[in-house]
Amino acid sequence: MIRNAEMIDRFGVLVQKLQEKKYHIEYPFEYAVIISPVKNNKAPIDFTLMAITHGNEVVGLDIACELLQKILNDELKIEFKFALLLGNVEASLQNKRFILSDMNRSMGLKAVKNSEEKRGVLISEHILKRTRYLFDIHQTIEPTKKSFFIFPYTRGSLRFASYLDPKRPVVTHWGKGFSKDGMCTDEFVNKNGGAGISIELGQKGFDDNQTQDGLNLVLRAVEAMNQGTSFSSNAIDQPIYTWSEVVSYPDGDVALNSEIHNFDIYHQGQEFGDANGKKLTAEKGGVVMFPKYVQSGMPKPKELIRFMRLVEHKELP
Repeated sequence: MIRNAEMIDRFGVLVQKLQEKKYHIEYPFEYAVIISPVKNNKAPIDFTLMAITHGNEVVGLDIACELLQKILNDELKIEFKFALLLGNVEASLQNKRFILSDMNRSMGLKAVKNSEEKRGVLISEHILKRTRYLFDIHQTIEPTKKSFFIFPYTRGSLRFASYLDPKRPVVTHWGKGFSKDGMCTDEFVNKNGGAGISIELGQKGFDDNQTQDGLNLVLRAVEAMNQGTSFSSNAIDQPIYTWSEVVSYPDGDVALNSEIHNFDIYHQGQEFGDANGKKLTAEKGGVVMFPKYVQSGMPKPKELIRFMRLVEHKELP
């Protein structure tokens, strides 16, 4: 896609212009930069902003470039160690989620099979392992009625998300990883002692409203880091959801009901699709998350749909 390529190029140009500023700049690898007010290579990275972990979830490109432009215009000071990086550039240039391997299942792999997995390990070992707070920007495949935070539960991650926006819904889980295929960015940061969160700002694609929304959250995080403020909240009162039902993708001919959106509500026993002529119904029901519509020629995913339920705070580990 032309705009994807233009934005990736813009990111690279803006990063190079940082040399004109009075910051110490590290370039650990391509499309990654670490900004610090002083030279201290061994210090932890206080805050990492990550975009296009999935190549066609492109609004993070806009946000990263807008943030860099504010730094270059002296509209924003950085008084802490700050990393900005692009994830799956290779896939984004083709406007694909990924090419051979989902980079958001590739963190901390012990063996790699392709360039996407190799970059995932590079990111996890050289940036995420050193990161105290991660903000990874995503977008949903299908439309969503609400934007939301999503991450594996830790107390630090929940406080971080609540500080950024105390009203925005949180989708979380504990006990098991999000995917059997491998570790996501936020999970990797959490397992290495940091606080990692992701956000789904809306349906994939460039969108000015999503850009402004995400940028506002990042600026709030930067302001807090500059002030030395810990990410905490006196009261966490936003809705918190977790999985109540994960439906595996059936074999054969499968069809979801048309236009199922994230945060739709399906009741127990309600039909949501068809598999080989047999109705698919919600065993428990709940709030819809990540419905999968597979077009001809696309690989079959492992999951068809998830349903969520509200969590009471006393349930959280």
